Amino acid sequence: MRKIIILIGHGDIPYDFPKDKLKEYFKLRLLKRKGKKFKEIEEILRRWERNENNDKHYFDLKKLSEEIEKEIKIKTDFAFNEFCYPNIFEKFEEIKDEFDEIYFVSTFILNGKHTYEIKNKIEELKNNYKDKKIFYIPLKKEFLREFFIKNIKEFI
Repeated sequence: MRKIIILIGHGDIPYDFPKDKLKEYFKLRLLKRKGKKFKEIEEILRRWERNENNDKHYFDLKKLSEEIEKEIKIKTDFAFNEFCYPNIFEKFEEIKDEFDEIYFVSTFILNGKHTYEIKNKIEELKNNYKDKKIFYIPLKKEFLREFFIKNIKEFI
C-alpha cells in the first residue's frame, strides 16, 4: 500500500500582506459576510507568495515534513487549516490518486476549535471517499507532557 503522512498546520498571514486588504478581510470575516469580496481577498491571502521572511510558520512546517519523511521513510507533506494554500481538501485532491493510505497529523498541540474543525474535515473525507484508508493521528497527551517537561528542563 502506498502511504502518505500529511502534517496539518494552522497557517499564518504573511508579514508583507497588504494591511488594508487584511483589515477588510477580518472585518468581513467578523461580520460573517463571506460573499464574493471575502472569497476574493481570502484567495489572494491563501495564494500569497511565501518566503522565510514573510511566513516562518509555512517553512517550519515544510522543513518538519521533510525531516519526518527522512526519518521514517514514508512520504510526508503538509496542508493548512486556514490562511495558506493548500488546505486539507486541496491537498487531498492533489494526492488521492497516488496514495491508498492517508494519515493526517495535526500539529496543534492542545485541543481547541481548530482541532475539532480538522477532525470534522477528515471525517468528511472519510465519508466521501470510502475506498481510501484515511486516518487522523492525534497527539497523545503523555507525549506532550514529556515534550514540555524535557524542553523546560533544558532551560531551567
